Amino acid sequence: MKRRGVTLLELLITMTIVLVVTGLTALLLSSTSRAALRITMRSEMQQQALTAMQRLLTDLRRSCCSGVAIRSGAAPVAVAICPLKGSGVLNNGELSWSDIFQIYWYDGSAKTLNCREWPPGAPAATLEELDITKPRRLAPGRIAAILNVPAARQFTLVTGLTSFEISYPPGGSDVLMIQPVTFKLTLERKGNTGRNTPEVYTYQRSFFLPEQR
Repeated sequence: MKRRGVTLLELLITMTIVLVVTGLTALLLSSTSRAALRITMRSEMQQQALTAMQRLLTDLRRSCCSGVAIRSGAAPVAVAICPLKGSGVLNNGELSWSDIFQIYWYDGSAKTLNCREWPPGAPAATLEELDITKPRRLAPGRIAAILNVPAARQFTLVTGLTSFEISYPPGGSDVLMIQPVTFKLTLERKGNTGRNTPEVYTYQRSFFLPEQR
């Protein structure tokens, strides 16, 4: 029995089906890859925000209202913390405060949240600012002056940070810190995600500062 050969029409149909299946497979793989990239980017942003906030809150818990200064009304937005030193208690039972301030601040040009220690470095600390027998607060202008000088010790906590906001309940301010204080981080990442807009992640946390120790 003579076998019938493949006609040109059948060959064209087969090729069309193969091309369609290949195209759909490539489209699916591309879509899956972009979705995975978005998930990875959001996971990275979430991890950075959580780690930074946990560090900030840990230092805040080791201080009190009289040892925390906030600069939220003008750039650079910052939180300067005078924490307890070590165990926080001297042999005589009195509290011992650190002679080093932990300053968390937002660099809007670099889009980073940084943490630096001061002193050491310029401007030189006053005797009042070095008094470890009590918690101390830095004035907003003093914080700005410190941040205007390159840090002796500083590291970056968050990258791609488009906003670092600090807010209070109605009536609150950097002078009258009505609680809770709310910290809000907004991060942004760009990549080949198939979208015209970058991936955005926002993390917000409210915190009650410890009362006077």
